[in-house]
Amino acid sequence: PTVVHQHQQRHRRLGHIHRVVADQDDVPLIEFAVTGFAKTGTSYLLHHVLNTPETFMGGDEHCLSSSDISKKISMYKRGRTMEDGTTRIKNGLKCPRDLEDMHGLANYENYFPSTKFIVSLRHPILWFQSFYNYKVRQHAIKKHDEWRPDVMDLVGPCNAGSEYVTHTYQKGETHREGVCTNAARVHHYLSRFGFTDMKTEGELSLVDHSMTIHSLPQAKLFLMEIGQFSIENQTRADTFIKDLQTYVGLENPLPPLLAHEKKKIPEDVKNMIIDICDEQYALIRSILLETAREAHRWIRDYLLKSDQVVVSSPDHFLELLEGWERDPCLGEEE
Repeated sequence: PTVVHQHQQRHRRLGHIHRVVADQDDVPLIEFAVTGFAKTGTSYLLHHVLNTPETFMGGDEHCLSSSDISKKISMYKRGRTMEDGTTRIKNGLKCPRDLEDMHGLANYENYFPSTKFIVSLRHPILWFQSFYNYKVRQHAIKKHDEWRPDVMDLVGPCNAGSEYVTHTYQKGETHREGVCTNAARVHHYLSRFGFTDMKTEGELSLVDHSMTIHSLPQAKLFLMEIGQFSIENQTRADTFIKDLQTYVGLENPLPPLLAHEKKKIPEDVKNMIIDICDEQYALIRSILLETAREAHRWIRDYLLKSDQVVVSSPDHFLELLEGWERDPCLGEEE
């Protein structure tokens, strides 16, 4: 059964913490947040799309998935204006982990309940391949070691005995690095916003979990699929950028979307990454495809019915999400 989050005591919003999270006009220190998910274009949003004179995001990943957030957000300063002296800079952050962690949404609820969230999605099969290969490259290039687990060892939760994804591990526990089939259950994490009833048998059959559900009636969610970064249809791409600008509340246009450029993979790493479409990965694809279908149906039938959720070009968004009913390695086949 789903556990409903019990509101934490609000007295901590007073005194020191309250001075940290709001300015003298009681404007929240954080107004928008890119909170999901890894390998869905969140860095592109941080460094290109939302990198404007009207926004400040700290230039890197900054998370509220911590029991103490005061130090995390001390870099954000209020009262700044642009050179024209009228436009106030909006503070935001990027952290793909905040929806998956135990503390993230609790901190938004307690300290930034009116946050405008931005969440990007990706077909779970393609997400798994991208995240796995990212970790392989990260270890080989930056850590000079090897991370190359058998994909079937990544079936199930990322952390033993927990539905949350954390970066702490028990002794002897497989170091999954946040890469696991359960982490593809984006609909479970999205349900934690509390934007749907979570009462009917039909809905609970799709999002039955024991993670906390939160109360964020003032918050909004801009939901997108990574395919919406495409510039094949320039009119649609321009609409996406305009809709995101309006959502965040910026006066000036955001920079246009750019053609995607794949990062060059060093030769010594190429033999370590996986091609999820290889036959040897058919079983894990079937597991991830079941997750994809459940996520598509919950988002379509429940989440999108909330007036707190915003999407750009809804028909195109639903068309992209419909693709989650199929294995991308098999095209139109079943």
